Amino acid sequence: MLSAGRHIYNLVTGFVLLYHVFGTSTLFLLVPAALTHLIMLGVRESCATLVWLVVFSTMIAWCALAGLQEQECTAALTL
Repeated sequence: MLSAGRHIYNLVTGFVLLYHVFGTSTLFLLVPAALTHLIMLGVRESCATLVWLVVFSTMIAWCALAGLQEQECTAALTL
């Protein structure tokens, strides 16, 4: 039960942080957030590299699809 509570807390906290940074674009980021959570659950020892690849690949694709200029995209990636 305690483990399930932690996972729910992590999911809610992650969503709130995503919403704070990205606003209404958060719905687009639910898939990478879910993938990140699943990676962290499944591969605890080496999850950092996999999570980094998922998150930054998604953010770069988001910048490209949104047509952001280089300066705007850099600002979004450094938040």
